[in-house]
Amino acid sequence: MPQHLMRNKRNFLLRGSDGGMQEHAAALLASKGYTALALSYFNVEGLPKNLENIPLEYFQEASTWLKSHPYVNGEINLIGYSRGGELALVLAAAFKDYQSIIAGAPSAYITAGMKNGIFAPVPSWTLHQQTLPYIKFKYRFATMFSILKNMILKKPVSYLSIWDNTLENQEEIAEASIPVENIKAPVMFIAGGDDQLWPSCRYVEMMEGKLENTKRSKQHRYLYYKNAGHFLAFPYSFVNLPANVVMNVGGGMTMTFGGSKVANAKAAKDSWEQILVFLDKNRESSRQS
Repeated sequence: MPQHLMRNKRNFLLRGSDGGMQEHAAALLASKGYTALALSYFNVEGLPKNLENIPLEYFQEASTWLKSHPYVNGEINLIGYSRGGELALVLAAAFKDYQSIIAGAPSAYITAGMKNGIFAPVPSWTLHQQTLPYIKFKYRFATMFSILKNMILKKPVSYLSIWDNTLENQEEIAEASIPVENIKAPVMFIAGGDDQLWPSCRYVEMMEGKLENTKRSKQHRYLYYKNAGHFLAFPYSFVNLPANVVMNVGGGMTMTFGGSKVANAKAAKDSWEQILVFLDKNRESSRQS
């Protein structure tokens, strides 16, 4: 591809709660002519083992580096899914480095950190050496009994009931709300109505309400897939492969992430096509401005 076209295509990819690097996602974008940076931020050698107290400045430094890359024109897109979607929104609200943002299956709140792949009562993110407020989980006996029963019976476990308990008191968790109204760039939100890891559809609807009267309201996109689950879109799986519905997460627990292989694959195919349109549209808007 001619170098002058490559300079107008650039993406910054953030992985979810399993950490590591989105190499296949970067490769998929590269196949469409996009310069892509898949950035690890925990669970790889040389970085923290757990998602705990990760400084947002780390991502800002990576953004600055990417902006100065020879194949980049100084503007970058930010793409994240699940915890990476949460992080993308947090970064976009804190910094003005991004031309557009894509948040798949995101949270509307800053969520607690993770230890050994399990949610834990520790901060996820810091800014200026200060921990960002995060929601604290509330567990009811009936909820924990149901989860334990499913584990014993080898049935897939859903986390939705835990979130239902945690989100009951909106005033109590308000300080952990991501200030998406501070984002100065167009955002594409992607959510599945049958997400069983957390209520991403409910989250996106909440954020849509907060953004409907903002300056950029008409530039934001909201993709809702009623029958899809958590793994509904690029870059969790290539669009021609069914995404995972259940997964063994260790300790004898099998989790369900919602949807069906058919519904998730359809959502992945459609969202991937719309992602490309969204990126190209905002690239053209940047050229004209």
